[in-house]
Amino acid sequence: MASSHLLEEEHETNNDKDSASLLHDHTYGITSDPLTQFACAFSALIHDADHVGVSNAQLVLEGVPIAKRYKV
Repeated sequence: MASSHLLEEEHETNNDKDSASLLHDHTYGITSDPLTQFACAFSALIHDADHVGVSNAQLVLEGVPIAKRYKV
């Protein structure tokens, strides 16, 4: 759900809260914590650091040793 749609929906039911407070509540505080924002962005960037761009099934077919170790 888009954050703008979520804010519109919640704004109708909670007129006493401002938009920033609603966004904070629905993102568990991630939007107001710079260290958490950095951690999310950094982990997304390094998640596929050694990924070669093909599936594990393809790596198994090609005989890559590490793929055989994790073959399901």
